[in-house]
Amino acid sequence: MNLHPIDLSILILYLGGIVIFGFCMRRRASESLDEYFLAGRRLHWLYISLSGSVSTFDITGTMWIVAMFYTMGMKGMWIHWFWGFLMPAFFMTYAGKWVRRSNVITGAQWLCTRFGEGTDGRIARVMYAILSLIFTVGMIGYAFQGIGKFSSVYLPVSETTGATLIIGVTSLYVILGGFYSVIFTDVVQTIILTIAAIIVAVICYNRISYDALAAAVPDGWLDLMPSWQPEYLADTEYQFFGMLCIAWVLKGFLLNAGGPGQLTDFQRFLSTRTARDSCKVGAAWCFFLISRWGMCMGITALAMIGIEGITDAEKVLPHVLNTYLPIGLKGIVLAGFFAAFMSTFDSTINTGASYLVKDIYQAFLRQRASQRELAAASYLASLLIVMCGVLMGLRTKSIAEIWNWLMMVFGAGFLVPNLLRWYWWRFNAWGVVASLLTGMLLCFYLTNFHPDAPFYVTLYIIVGGSLLAAIVATLATPPTNLKILQQFYITVQPGGFWGPVRRALETPLDVEPNRIFFRDLLNAGIAMVAITSLYLLPVYAVIHAWTAVYILSGIFFTGFLLLSIFWYPYLPKD
Repeated sequence: MNLHPIDLSILILYLGGIVIFGFCMRRRASESLDEYFLAGRRLHWLYISLSGSVSTFDITGTMWIVAMFYTMGMKGMWIHWFWGFLMPAFFMTYAGKWVRRSNVITGAQWLCTRFGEGTDGRIARVMYAILSLIFTVGMIGYAFQGIGKFSSVYLPVSETTGATLIIGVTSLYVILGGFYSVIFTDVVQTIILTIAAIIVAVICYNRISYDALAAAVPDGWLDLMPSWQPEYLADTEYQFFGMLCIAWVLKGFLLNAGGPGQLTDFQRFLSTRTARDSCKVGAAWCFFLISRWGMCMGITALAMIGIEGITDAEKVLPHVLNTYLPIGLKGIVLAGFFAAFMSTFDSTINTGASYLVKDIYQAFLRQRASQRELAAASYLASLLIVMCGVLMGLRTKSIAEIWNWLMMVFGAGFLVPNLLRWYWWRFNAWGVVASLLTGMLLCFYLTNFHPDAPFYVTLYIIVGGSLLAAIVATLATPPTNLKILQQFYITVQPGGFWGPVRRALETPLDVEPNRIFFRDLLNAGIAMVAITSLYLLPVYAVIHAWTAVYILSGIFFTGFLLLSIFWYPYLPKD
């Protein structure tokens, strides 16, 4: 065991306090489904933004980011396109306000506001709920892998035992307290995690010099710009880096343009008070992630300079922390990293349970169930989802294995319907069903019969097949009822190809949504550049690359100024 009693005491005190808070929130969360899953839509936007950003600052993902830097160097930034790391740019400009105006509880329920309550709409809703549950279970399995590897370095237990203990504690407070527990513990965890990340980044900064790092890494490792086949990646799965980079960027654009996913991000924007608040949530989202990028590069650089014999890149992070952090400080940092795990895990459980209870149990089994019964069902649903996720984690060998499957293969099946639902009025529920079903069948086929197929092949097959199925099924079936489309258009005010619906309105909207949408797209482009520079700033600062820091600072502040002129004054008033 490598953990001093002082550090262990800090960790136990933190975990115990979180569980007690869950008990305190139990009565308030059990009042209704709206309270349990959305906290009654009464929370301040800053709290929601804190919670949303820290939920992507998970320990498993952080270990994976370090592993990517360790393997690919600065070029490791490009792989983060595929999970949508620039999503705040789209959240703040238009995607967040569109979601909030729909005024539902889950992403699957949202489908009924877009496509109606007919047979086609209900089938689409069930399919989305089931596939979202599968994704949720996969995310829990992914978290299980990460926390197991992390805890085994510090605690005298195996990876499986450590993961089970931490997951048990987290599940307890989430199941009891619902979304209140998720939000308010995430706020506390953001503070702890940010302090921990800054501490680690400072320690790394003081032990690193640019010249020492440049001498320790292969040629091209410090170069951010992509190349077709980097020599130092020749014997890795990233040897065809150029083709992978194109696929990552394409997938990221499609993912971000489709708005918040049907899971935790969607839930947070639904829980805001107004559409204006949802835009603010998106804007603040990126600022709480700055420290993560500097810390990850600092840990990677320390490993490249001072630690030899690391055979598992996914364990670089815990090995570096164990080597360089002093007693007492190690306990605080570990509490921060356990907070990172818990913030992601709690959101995943709460969102998954909302699909199971709202979109399956209440919608099809117990439509007249009381709020008390639904609250009890929420507890059981959360427990069931956790158990399934743990089983999946036990069957997985590495973080990369399950993450790549979730985001690169399974997640690709969602891209087309998530995108078309907002922008094309003719896209109907049968198009959703056909697109999802085709995407999942292709995913199953490729996973089982071509498991070694590279991402730059599987992406185009899944997206192409899903798009073709969506168009054929949509055009072969009647359009969605015009009154439903008009209500959606008036309420949400989406951009894109909505001409027939707009022209059929008896009373035109005060401002045509596409006029607003074009400005939103411009602002999204500006925000993407600004956020990218903001994320890269600490990465270069921690390795003392000051020329890059000065250039990136100028880019960020220029983007900030442009957004203060063209974005903030035009936030929605509702």
